[in-house]
Amino acid sequence: MFKYCLFENILLNAIVFFIFFKINPVKENFINMNIHPLVIVVTAMALIYGNYLGIMSALIASVTFIYAYYLLGRDLYLFFIDYSYYKFLLMFFICAFVFGKFKDNCDFKVDNLKLKNEILRKNYEDLKEGYEKLRFIKEELRKQIVGAEYSIVSLYEIASKLETLDSEEIYTEIMYILSKFLKARTMSIYTVSDDNKYLRLKLKKGEDKIIPNSIKISDKFCYKKLINGKITIKRNGECENEFPLLSGPIVKDNKVIAVINIESMDFEMVTEYSFNLFKVIVDWINRALAQAIEVESKLNKKKYYKDTNIMKYEFFKERLDEEKERKRRYNLDYGFLKFKNNDVSIKYLDSQLSKLIRNVDVVAYDEKNDILYILLPATPSNMSYIIEKRILEGFNFKLERLKDEC
Repeated sequence: MFKYCLFENILLNAIVFFIFFKINPVKENFINMNIHPLVIVVTAMALIYGNYLGIMSALIASVTFIYAYYLLGRDLYLFFIDYSYYKFLLMFFICAFVFGKFKDNCDFKVDNLKLKNEILRKNYEDLKEGYEKLRFIKEELRKQIVGAEYSIVSLYEIASKLETLDSEEIYTEIMYILSKFLKARTMSIYTVSDDNKYLRLKLKKGEDKIIPNSIKISDKFCYKKLINGKITIKRNGECENEFPLLSGPIVKDNKVIAVINIESMDFEMVTEYSFNLFKVIVDWINRALAQAIEVESKLNKKKYYKDTNIMKYEFFKERLDEEKERKRRYNLDYGFLKFKNNDVSIKYLDSQLSKLIRNVDVVAYDEKNDILYILLPATPSNMSYIIEKRILEGFNFKLERLKDEC
């Protein structure tokens, strides 16, 4: 490129020199032109090739200009002390620098966008590959399990229920899958807290067994074993009496983010076959959730206020509808709180609420009406007042409680 640019500059300078000086009857005009053609040449070269080669173009233009000045028989000493002459050299280099810098900045931004586009393309290909693998596995299982109690139709239905890119929909369908295909009577899903110390109840179905809202992991041997080993466990003599019959991990980025439990099930289903089927279902759930969470992570910039865990109201309505669906299908109660924000900053809201509510709770803000919404999954509505009191005290009563209309 350097040789080509050098040749191009010399040729253009020669053309300008020939037209505006050599064959010009009034040669003196060459050193007095207001919009000098060499400035146009330098600007064009800087915009095409960038700062470095633009400076080279300015240097060649300067040599051409000084040469023309010399051929006119003028004093070279006077050239370098008279602004009306050396201003042209300054113009050449200023144009080269400014327009060259502009070109380099544009090239940098274009390259950066190309890199981001390539990363997005690669991520898309990875997602597509994972999706195709999942479809392949599903199809293979459909072919191989003909004649079994949970045959092609049943397993296909399980896979179909998990074919969504919404993680909350997947969590909802887990309850249906476990109850239908494993005859589970009581089930629960817990998320793992950010500090890896607690399990927080996200979903539950059934009343055969009391399901705690929080579980301290260090107090439960089998939960520690499940989370540390990332393995599916069937209750045995090592486990505490309150440990579920079957429990499996949901893993993302080699870290357990949630736990799926079957607390009780029909007696005839407590078999090794059911345990193996449960492991298959947990594996499918992991694949489906990994894909859904990957997609959601790319959409979260649009769903959440910048650098916060506070959801925008238009997306919160979809999340609330999913909670209503869980209540309709599984009679799973939830809490809902509504506050007038009174112009408390988003960043402060996010910082304070992270200390006052669980990581499974959902916070949203309606910027137009200055209203804060808090959704409390798997929380009896008649217990919401406890969270309400904690929040009001945490904000020194700056927030104003509003009537719950969801």
